[in-house]
Amino acid sequence: MNILIVDDDERFCMAVRRFLVSRGHTIRVAVSAKAALDSLETEPVELVLCDVHLPGMSGLEFLRHCRVQFPDLPVTITTGDRDLDNAVTAFRGGALDYLKKPIDLRALLVCIESVARDGHVER
Repeated sequence: MNILIVDDDERFCMAVRRFLVSRGHTIRVAVSAKAALDSLETEPVELVLCDVHLPGMSGLEFLRHCRVQFPDLPVTITTGDRDLDNAVTAFRGGALDYLKKPIDLRALLVCIESVARDGHVER
């Protein structure tokens, strides 16, 4: 699966990239929401993993833009926050999943497998 990770934490991106590449996925990384949106215009992906806290535009704002520009694109929000308000906002905004950091890699694989199989995350 082609996956875009949108996160400004280089260590997080490299760790998740290494894990997912070892399982046969193709991974691209963007360090800002703007860079991710620009990238999606020219190189579509099948799933986006996006952090809530990004420079310039939050992950939740990014999600709103995706719903307008790429309405069928599955977006999973990630965050180190423990604030449930962001989770509620993400789901109401059309996020398919919300994963807390540190990411449970098994939960990430379940999310990816569900999107690959059905185009959405099973709840």
